[in-house]
Amino acid sequence: LQQSEIASALKIGGFFIKDYTNAAKRYNLQQTQKAIHLIHEYNLNAIGLRSTIKLQTTAIVNLSSGT
Repeated sequence: LQQSEIASALKIGGFFIKDYTNAAKRYNLQQTQKAIHLIHEYNLNAIGLRSTIKLQTTAIVNLSSGT
């Protein structure tokens, strides 16, 4: 597929395609889902819906270590 076709299908700007392609090669589906989940959990903590120091520390460690 052409980059413009990929960008159109994903509804993103063409300048993001290289980043998306590199991420898709580097991370499998399970790793991607875990990263999104950690970001979601951290966001809930940041906006005050969950406020445990352990969750915050764990999220930061997990995101920075790539696990």
